[in-house]
Amino acid sequence: MARSLNIPAIVGLHDITAKLETGQHVLVDGTDGLLIVDPTPETLAQYAEIESRRARVVAQLKELRETRSTTRDGCHIVLSANIELPEDVDAVAANGAEGIGLYRTEFLYLNRNT
Repeated sequence: MARSLNIPAIVGLHDITAKLETGQHVLVDGTDGLLIVDPTPETLAQYAEIESRRARVVAQLKELRETRSTTRDGCHIVLSANIELPEDVDAVAANGAEGIGLYRTEFLYLNRNT
């Protein structure tokens, strides 16, 4: 769920807050599931480059989102997206998907007030 909301997350850190001090710097690598405590300038530079590459890929993908999905022999492929929340539909449309592939309806029940 965190990924669909663009929130970096790591699970299974157990008592990490007891091991960290207030004001201590941490780097959250939600892609590889790493928590780096007191990252060095070199590590920060490495992750800045990773983020820069990711941003370039995202920009390239945005250029392609209006491109029709077609095989080399001309067969159209419907591009659908999986969603977890009704609010995800806007992102689906904004990113060029043509439909919903999987709708995780259990989240409707988990997020209700009653």
